[in-house]
Amino acid sequence: MILKFILIALMANTLSAQEAEFLFRHPTCEVKISSQEDRLQALFISKLKERGYQAVLLSNERPLLEGDLYASFKREHLDGKIFKECKIEISIKQALRNLGGPNDEEVFTHSTVRGLPRITFKGHERCSRALKDVFVHLPPCQHPSRP
Repeated sequence: MILKFILIALMANTLSAQEAEFLFRHPTCEVKISSQEDRLQALFISKLKERGYQAVLLSNERPLLEGDLYASFKREHLDGKIFKECKIEISIKQALRNLGGPNDEEVFTHSTVRGLPRITFKGHERCSRALKDVFVHLPPCQHPSRP
């Protein structure tokens, strides 16, 4: 009986330690994104908010400054099939200088391809599901002051 208790306590401690490591700590958790004419942008913003990030649209009043996080996503329909698969790639980078640049530090990048469900030939539903799939891998953002 005592052995079972010790094993359960060790497993619980291990699981809580792994959960704490899967956090991204940032002073503001603010992620700047550029405005796109894409129907997936609203889903992209809502998924960022679910993970603890604050999505802010880039503008002249709120430009990208050194140390800011910025995010982007790219959608691609793969050819060669009747039901086109959808590939979504998201990346979050930290600007090393004002207005960003090609050498900015990648905080997170991940892509996924979604081939199902096959409801329409164009695959809009596959793209929204692929975007949701990518966010499973994004670590939640936590302010350092919060426990």
